[in-house]
Amino acid sequence: MTVRKRKGSFWPALPLPLLLLALATVFLFGDDREHFYRPGPHNFLTAQSMSLAANLSPEHGFLMFLRRNSAADGMASYEPYTRFPIGSYALIKLVILPLADELAAQIYAARLLMLSFFAATAALAYLALSRLFANRWIALTATFLSFSSYICLYYNDMVSTEVTSLFGVLLTFHGMVVFVQDGRFRQLLVKACVATLLGWHVMALILPFVFFSLTKELLQAYSANLPPPPPPNICSAQAGYVRSPPHCFPAAICSWASSLYSSAH
Repeated sequence: MTVRKRKGSFWPALPLPLLLLALATVFLFGDDREHFYRPGPHNFLTAQSMSLAANLSPEHGFLMFLRRNSAADGMASYEPYTRFPIGSYALIKLVILPLADELAAQIYAARLLMLSFFAATAALAYLALSRLFANRWIALTATFLSFSSYICLYYNDMVSTEVTSLFGVLLTFHGMVVFVQDGRFRQLLVKACVATLLGWHVMALILPFVFFSLTKELLQAYSANLPPPPPPNICSAQAGYVRSPPHCFPAAICSWASSLYSSAH
């Protein structure tokens, strides 16, 4: 007995390989060992983060500092850095630790770490949007259009907390989507804690989410005697919206390719 495959079953499985191929191009075009810095804040923030990570050691009590001053009497004073959590700099330190005597190799390894975070961030955006819209092509198109901007491709290999913080925001956003749809609170709590270790930026997402969630619970408690209105089901509304690749997908591919080309040149 032969089982016929449903016509068009190839299309739903295609977005994921396309996404992986696109993320591979980030490493292909971002692999530039000759030009470690780019003009503007890329230069300054990369040097700053490398200094913070290099100074992060038991010798200094794991203190993040940018400058150490030695007085005539032998006393040393430090200029501490407390703007961001230790998580991102600890990961950079872990990557550059085996390359203690090679500055160029340290910068290259740290840049590859940032590119890995950028690729993981794009993958999280795709997974979260796939859940929201129940359509992988819409999720893939939105991900390409979002991450092919000049700003994203300028910061994607900058050794700083920008990329890791963005990863934390998308990690928490994915946890929120899973929590709202499946009620899994523990995974949201873990993702939010990891994101907070990477940067404070995620608080801009967590605080409004907590505020509106509590407000919703209070309103539902006051109107408990009234029949609640049915919640909008975005997923079911979008499930059959696009059964073939959307017309804007080629434009997203062109935007991704042109942005990568311009950033590499």
